[in-house]
Amino acid sequence: GRTLHILGLGIDTENEEFLYEYNKMKKARDKGVEYILSVIKKQGINIDIEELRQRAPEKYLDRYDIYRYFVKNKLCSTAQEIWDKYLDPIPYGEDEMMKAETSIKIIKKAGGLSFLAHYNKVIGFAGLNNEEIESEIKYLISIGLDGVERYYPSFNSDDYIFLDYLIKKYNLIFSGGTDYHGANRPEIKLGTGKNNNLFIPYGVYTRIISRLQRNV
Repeated sequence: GRTLHILGLGIDTENEEFLYEYNKMKKARDKGVEYILSVIKKQGINIDIEELRQRAPEKYLDRYDIYRYFVKNKLCSTAQEIWDKYLDPIPYGEDEMMKAETSIKIIKKAGGLSFLAHYNKVIGFAGLNNEEIESEIKYLISIGLDGVERYYPSFNSDDYIFLDYLIKKYNLIFSGGTDYHGANRPEIKLGTGKNNNLFIPYGVYTRIISRLQRNV
């Protein structure tokens, strides 16, 4: 019943199995846009799907195209309000998301490494205690998870202590990232996090590259 972000690093984006699952998800999300617009219309905002298609940067539409429409037309005071009020309350339909098992499997099939991102956010295991979180991560490891995201702008010292415990106990590889989203999160800078609060040692990158090369 939870939504997770699983990072796939070093994947071959031309891999047939990866493309099959990716395109299946993208097509399902495109199909779901019409329903999302019907819900938003009941809230007083009428968006023409054809206008979205004309402006879309990719072949298939998804929620980000609706988000960009809100931003362009200044329909909300903040980016987060768009998601909290209009987009996130609408559940994803069938095939619009992948099961964790599927995502980890196709990352491996495409030659990559899988990492659990921001473990303690709402898109993660927020609300669980450390023992419960460890149990969930242990399950993910059992189905092939390679590592965890150790560096993240909102992590505090307790988070790092817990993550280091997991990394050592389960011999996990680890990654790091700012979760940069451009104008959606203007306070987060590419490569340095929130107010330059993030520094990721170069060794994190070299260890990931080394592991990927061993998998070839």
